[in-house]
Amino acid sequence: MAVNAGRAATDKLVRRRHWTIPVAYDLTGIIGQLYGVTVCPMIEIAGPGGIVAQRLIGEGWERPAALAASVRQFVAGQPAQ
Repeated sequence: MAVNAGRAATDKLVRRRHWTIPVAYDLTGIIGQLYGVTVCPMIEIAGPGGIVAQRLIGEGWERPAALAASVRQFVAGQPAQ
């Protein structure tokens, strides 16, 4: 979700990062407040029952290797670093 960001800037980021996932636009920040999204990018890893177990915040998690390592740690029962 793009929080408080314009469509043009977000579209540019999506193209640069080759993202293929849908991006929602929250121009006023209301949805971000509702779900506790204060910064983008933010990735949430959910466990059984859809309960959020880890919240990864910041651009470092956009790298596939960093995200894969965090998911492996989660599956092994270790906290993200």
